Amino acid sequence: MSAGPAASSESASIDPAALARLVVAALDGVRTPAWVLTPVPLDLVAAGGDAAIAAAVRQGAPGDPRPEDLEGPVRTLLLVARDAEELRRLVSRCARVGGARHVGVVAPGAGPLLVRGRPGWPPVRDLDAGPDITRLEFAARTDAAPVLLALARAAVSPGAPEPRPAGPLGVRVAGAVVPPVDPTATPAYDPDAERPADVLLLPAEAANQPEPAEAAVTGRVPAVLRADSLGADPLDEGRHRPVGFRRDAAGPVVALADLPPGPGDRALRGVRVGPPDDPRRVAALAMAGVPLVGGAFGEPDLADDDVREAHSVQVRTDALRTHGTAAWRARLADAAGVRHAEPDVVLVESELPGAPVGPGLRDALLLALQYSGADVVGAATPDQPAECALAPADAVAALAGRPLLVRAAALREHGGWQAVLAAGGVGYLTRVPPGSAGSPRPASPASPAEEVV
Repeated sequence: MSAGPAASSESASIDPAALARLVVAALDGVRTPAWVLTPVPLDLVAAGGDAAIAAAVRQGAPGDPRPEDLEGPVRTLLLVARDAEELRRLVSRCARVGGARHVGVVAPGAGPLLVRGRPGWPPVRDLDAGPDITRLEFAARTDAAPVLLALARAAVSPGAPEPRPAGPLGVRVAGAVVPPVDPTATPAYDPDAERPADVLLLPAEAANQPEPAEAAVTGRVPAVLRADSLGADPLDEGRHRPVGFRRDAAGPVVALADLPPGPGDRALRGVRVGPPDDPRRVAALAMAGVPLVGGAFGEPDLADDDVREAHSVQVRTDALRTHGTAAWRARLADAAGVRHAEPDVVLVESELPGAPVGPGLRDALLLALQYSGADVVGAATPDQPAECALAPADAVAALAGRPLLVRAAALREHGGWQAVLAAGGVGYLTRVPPGSAGSPRPASPASPAEEVV
């Protein structure tokens, strides 16, 4: 079994023995042979597993080829992760796992992961979803990769949908770093693939690697980069996003060292950070819009609602542009000389005349569209205290009279932003710096909007 990807500081703290006990529970009653994809080797017998069952289970790291000694078709396939964030990373290495009838994930605290049947899937005979284990039994064998991907996409921070899969945006990646929930990424470059990678990322310690072969389909070789040349690995917007930020939070400012693992408490006014703190955790909290103070974050007056909100927006904007997956992929494309596609969106101008939308507001709405999973995004006002997805019955009224950013494909399909929401699209209110959104005017939900591309 090859070494798995490096774990985050939080996932690394999960006891392998406890993880093994969860895997034993997940294997109870399933069909064998079973293939368990796990980032760490697990002693299933020591964890209480039946010796006969353990003998019919093969373990491997995500991205490993099927074990040669696994006889017959795989009947059960499990993907194991130490937390939800690791699950979303590991699934990007599981595009070629083959078929199974029982498919599931083990990820402490990630669930319940609820998914619906998809076109092309056999009927789901049973779904067992709990906080740590989710298993599906199908009526027939099915390709397990799309099932694992759907489960991982469900493992997002609460309060808004999963960010829409943007696809590779013109940059397919292979090698040492793969973005979260990216089914186009591959752990190794394959020159014979139907859609070969554009960029091969080598580990930081790699030296004197042979030049990759020319791709049969494109006639090109991929650009080759060292993974550490791009800075830190990307953080996942699906897990670290400012959904739920509250302007009116009344709690204290606490030290990061005193917070339990996790995304942070939205009731807090802020979190104080310092040099001993894990930089990845600090970056994750910043992406989530947690108002941070200390060190490079300065000492803003978090008792002032306007100051606190402006600081939160600036902190999260800087962090998303530095640590987010979209920003990482853009840096990758620039470094490799590969063309990078921009999200296809339309700015709908519905603000007061004479108050044009500046690039700062448009950028804030675009960031929110990327991390929220919404179809229509508008700027919240002080009387709307929380950053949140909107209930369908409230979305049109809440978003009327302000600048909106709308997914272009949805707008083309339905003809207007109100129609997008009426057809089931998701509306979202995001926080922007106080004053940058202008003063929303009363507007009829049915009034036409001027489109500014």
